Amino acid sequence: MNRGKRKGPPVLPEVTEVGKLYTPDQIAQMLQVAPRTILDWIKKGRLRGLRFGRGWRIKASDLAAFVEQAEKAAGGGDSDQ
Repeated sequence: MNRGKRKGPPVLPEVTEVGKLYTPDQIAQMLQVAPRTILDWIKKGRLRGLRFGRGWRIKASDLAAFVEQAEKAAGGGDSDQ
């Protein structure tokens, strides 16, 4: 069994738009907030995040759910009034 260093780049599964992963920095740019705010939201459970080693990733579907929830809380969602 070869236990030496791995040769070549890691093999990653193909990611579709639904399964796209973003970094906290990318999300911060999209929402125009500080990256620290994104990490705080993850740690408080407001935004779902996945831990990979020392870093965090956010699924596109989790970001969409977070934004939808924020719109509802602000009263800005679609309504049939």
